[in-house]
Formats: sequence, C-alpha cells, structure tokens
Amino acid sequence: DFRASDSDADMIFIGGGAGMAPLRAIIRSELQYARSGRKIDYWYGARARADLFYATEFDSLQEEYANFRWQPVLSEPLAADGWEGPTGFVHTIALQDLKSQNRDLAACEFYVCGPPPMLSATRKMLADAGVPESRIYFDDFGI
Repeated sequence: DFRASDSDADMIFIGGGAGMAPLRAIIRSELQYARSGRKIDYWYGARARADLFYATEFDSLQEEYANFRWQPVLSEPLAADGWEGPTGFVHTIALQDLKSQNRDLAACEFYVCGPPPMLSATRKMLADAGVPESRIYFDDFGI
C-alpha cells in the first residue's frame, strides 16, 4: 500500500516517468486534504521539457503552499528547451540538494516511484546515505 505515513516527518518525493501519477496523488492529498503542514519536497526527473507533466500545477502548488517545493530535473534537455534548471539523474540531484540544505536524511521519509533502474539506483543511494529502509517507501508497480 503506497500512501503517506501518519507522521510529522519531512516528506521527500523522488520520481520519474509514470511515477508521476502515484506521487502526485499523495502530494495533492497531503497538501489539499490532510493539510498537515509537513515539509514536502518533490524532485521529478524527465528527459526533456516536453516530458514534464503537470509542471504548471506543481508551480501553482508551490506558490500556494509554503511547505511545498518542487524541482524538475532534465536528463537530456534539448537546445530548444532553453532549460536552465538542474540536469542529470534526478536521484543524484535530489541528494546533492538535500545535503546542501544540511537535512537530516535519516529523519525524513522518502517516497520513490519511477522506472525500475531509477527506483533501484535511488534506493541504493538512500541506503548508502544512511537512510533506514523503514523510511523509504516505494512503488515498483508490482515488478
């Protein structure tokens, strides 16, 4: 069962591809219905700007909710994208960003969903960074 835990821990979402759908549902529920005030960060990885779904919606949520921040990351931006945001693997960018904020990673909850290679790499990276397995929630779509 892939859903938000009942805690006050910061929520860190890392997703890519079809992982957008379940992560979006949890984020919207937490912000608009639970209104818990938990700090929520969302990094979403896509190849190019055209692959960024719901960008306008997440921009609006970020403006409306002070406890929500989202950061799209492109792995292969096109010259026509005019992309000035972060590029690379979404999980690597997320970890760099969290470390630059001096976040206590072991105290955060991580929600991860996306393509199997991204999911595996993210789970390994978080474990290597000292995040307890019990704080990593993921949906592998039954694969």
